[in-house]
Order: sequence, then structure tokens, then C-alpha cells
Amino acid sequence: MAFSFTIDKGSNDGIAKDMNVMAGSGLVGIVTDVGPTWAKVRSIVDDSSNVSGMVLS
Repeated sequence: MAFSFTIDKGSNDGIAKDMNVMAGSGLVGIVTDVGPTWAKVRSIVDDSSNVSGMVLS
């Protein structure tokens, strides 16, 4: 099942494809498509989402 939503910020605001979307201190999703005034975001709970990470010590 796909979980996505559209936000009211786009390329005019510096948003680009593959950017992370954060809310508060957590990851919400990843930008999958961008227009001048909008961006489509794939939610992190979507089965096709994945996240890479690195542990700093």
C-alpha cells in the first residue's frame, strides 16, 4: 500500500527530489516529485521506503 501526500512547498522554495522531509525531530518521508509550488512526499511508513544510517562514535 502506498502512503504519500503533497506539501505546499516546491522548487521555488528550494525543495528537490530525494530530499528528506522532517517534522519536529523525526523523519516523515522523502520527496518523490516536485513542481514549482508543490512536492509529493512518500511517507516513511510506505513499504517501498528505506532509510540508510550511520552511527557516529
